[in-house]
Amino acid sequence: MKFGVFFKRACAPRLGMALLSGGNSYDIAYGMGMGALSAMAMSAFIGGVTGGVGAAANNGNFWTGKGMRFEFGVSSGPKDQIKMSIEMAEAYNNSEEMKWVDYGIYQNMQREVGFENGMFGVENPTSHSGKHYGYLSDGYYQKIKDGARVAGYYDPDGAKMHISKGVAIGDLTTFRATVRHELIHAYHYYKFGPAAANFTEALAYQDTYYTYLQAGYYGDAFKVTLNPNFSWKKYPFMYYFNP
Repeated sequence: MKFGVFFKRACAPRLGMALLSGGNSYDIAYGMGMGALSAMAMSAFIGGVTGGVGAAANNGNFWTGKGMRFEFGVSSGPKDQIKMSIEMAEAYNNSEEMKWVDYGIYQNMQREVGFENGMFGVENPTSHSGKHYGYLSDGYYQKIKDGARVAGYYDPDGAKMHISKGVAIGDLTTFRATVRHELIHAYHYYKFGPAAANFTEALAYQDTYYTYLQAGYYGDAFKVTLNPNFSWKKYPFMYYFNP
């Protein structure tokens, strides 16, 4: 696909919407720094898309948010490695390495989005896997239930934000997109409660799209538009938050 065609399909539509939204997002696990792609590379990229990028709200109480976790950047993972990923998570969680990674997450969030503890109820964002995830060798979470690979997630129950080690120490644009995505979810739940589940995914993916687009990651921006949670729909101004 020629870039001009890609731009018309993925970048041009309602570009002025960025003035309203500025950005939004949820559990993110990208890590695809593709940059500007040539026509040949773009064609190969599109051919390889199989719906691996996604966000999933796990089973939980919709009305209270308890038991719900919103995952971003979900893709298939090696199910035969779940036992090993659990062991890796047990070794990593609360290790000295995790403490240093968490320190870096906090410092980078301060710089990228002006984060301070207590912002929208979030305290001490962490790379700790949590009890429902293991750790893959590439530094991304693995969901114990189905083996899916996950970049990060936001848990409304306690306003907990988890950023995988792979995202934390990886590409800065991926980190920025992930953190913005999750922080927007935190904003929605802090301000609107469980009712946010009706619109938070769409707004988060709009923000992720513009974050990649502004960084020149055209392939990643286009891939976001293929996600079923993505929408060009405009929402009331109060729903938008630009970290």
